[in-house]
Amino acid sequence: MASIKEILSDQEKLHKVAFAAFKAVDTDKSGFLERAELEIVMNNVASDIGVEKPSSSDINEVLNELDTNKDGKISLDEFKVLIRQVLEVMALSLIHISEPTRQAEISYAVFCLKKKIALD
Repeated sequence: MASIKEILSDQEKLHKVAFAAFKAVDTDKSGFLERAELEIVMNNVASDIGVEKPSSSDINEVLNELDTNKDGKISLDEFKVLIRQVLEVMALSLIHISEPTRQAEISYAVFCLKKKIALD
């Protein structure tokens, strides 16, 4: 299994990680993450890490931040930006991805933790 630093330094590996995570959360297979899919993932992550579920405004805030072209949904390219940011944080923490099917949940968990730390 590649380390996070190896993934960050190789665009092909980064794309594969982002694509696998995106595919896992794009439950309707539309090629985009809609708000409902984002909400499910964020709620699952909150439950997994033992924090309060995000509010509707929290979900909207995350969607607005990721949705750079403002079409109301998250593309793979927009999602890849998040994956890169999360992997960079994880690399600093020396955490390694060991279960590809949980990459999206891990990504959102770290994202939520970063947000919580910034608010505290």
